[in-house]
Amino acid sequence: MTPCTVELYGVARMIARTPEVGLVLPPAADFADLFAALAERLPALVGRVITADAGSLVPGYACSINGLEFVRTASAPVHDGDRIVLLSADAGG
Repeated sequence: MTPCTVELYGVARMIARTPEVGLVLPPAADFADLFAALAERLPALVGRVITADAGSLVPGYACSINGLEFVRTASAPVHDGDRIVLLSADAGG
């Protein structure tokens, strides 16, 4: 299993009504898996932050991995213990 934490900022935080959520993903998970798990855990984000198919983010949102790099594709891997920051790309959170 791959435990990780998703930190939410800006509109995503207001919609979800929480600053962060812990997820446990399957081994070898990628960001498509993370978005699907996040959509299941926080369904209010679907259509507003996460696409309706739960496979990616809607335009205007971005994810950072451990504050070091931005995710450019949903096939990017999620590693054990990653802290994912989800924020509005337009307004910086």
